[in-house]
Amino acid sequence: DIFYTIALQFGYKKGDNYPALMLVGIVFASASSMEAIPWNPLAILISGNMQKLAGISINFLPYFLLIAFLSLIALTVYILICKYIIRPDITPLLSYDEQYTAALNRQPLSPYQKLMTALLGLMVFMMFLPSQLPAAWPLNQLLKAIGTTGCVAFCLSLASMLTFQGKSLVDFKALVLHGVQWNVVIMFTAVLPIAASFGSPDTGITALLVNLLSPILGSVSPLGFCLLTIFLALTITQFSNNMVCAIVLVPIIHSFSAAIGVNAAILAVLLVPALSTALVTPAGSGSASLIHGNSEWIGSRYAYRYTLLIYAITLAVLIFVGLPLASMIF
Repeated sequence: DIFYTIALQFGYKKGDNYPALMLVGIVFASASSMEAIPWNPLAILISGNMQKLAGISINFLPYFLLIAFLSLIALTVYILICKYIIRPDITPLLSYDEQYTAALNRQPLSPYQKLMTALLGLMVFMMFLPSQLPAAWPLNQLLKAIGTTGCVAFCLSLASMLTFQGKSLVDFKALVLHGVQWNVVIMFTAVLPIAASFGSPDTGITALLVNLLSPILGSVSPLGFCLLTIFLALTITQFSNNMVCAIVLVPIIHSFSAAIGVNAAILAVLLVPALSTALVTPAGSGSASLIHGNSEWIGSRYAYRYTLLIYAITLAVLIFVGLPLASMIF
């Protein structure tokens, strides 16, 4: 709504190139920001399965720093391509005045907002702290035992007990009723047992996939396996749910990585941004529907053109920047 108001104020029309570029970029930036947070459901699913299948534990702090850095690079490349190659008409933006800019300035944070921001910072700090403390410390063992869920529950409980101006910081009942995406929780609850069954030897699914893919993947080099995995993950997720893709790909990565000589943690980390950037088709993700469903401002021509550009940028960043850095960190 904010961008629509600004675009109309400066005289842009629905279907113009610049608003389409900006709206696609906003969705891209929003989707990229979700990749870095360790409580992202996809990251939890992939790291949890890797922990069960291979005993690999992903360090949250290096993961966050790496994915955030890759997201910034991808967004920077998108902006540079928009500026120097696509070059949309930004003449209307040059007519702004200082009064209009001042009207858009945000009000400073209220004391309540500052308190809630501090609680959010505490939650993030608790998630990152175990990776930086000695393993023998009781605090480290406690934080590892309660995990991500325990950190969130502790901060919510603390917010429910603290009061501000005579009221609780958080109305827990209202938060549960209106602040929880129950559709995601239900889907995640249904997906986890399926994901576990894929990795279980009793089902034979992993063995079947290994037998089918052995002629293709058995003879590739470690680098070729990494490149092929990233390409397949980023491509398949454009047409299907990223959770389903993760359920299928994680056991395959686990099965072939040891035989080929690849550190599975590297691909597990890069799998999150690869499977999260699903914008090319409406079936790819909820974020993609925001682009392809906005026929008034974006339209199908710009939607496919700019989402394919994002696909190419993401693939290049993951291969040329993400893979070398992940190999050094993990």
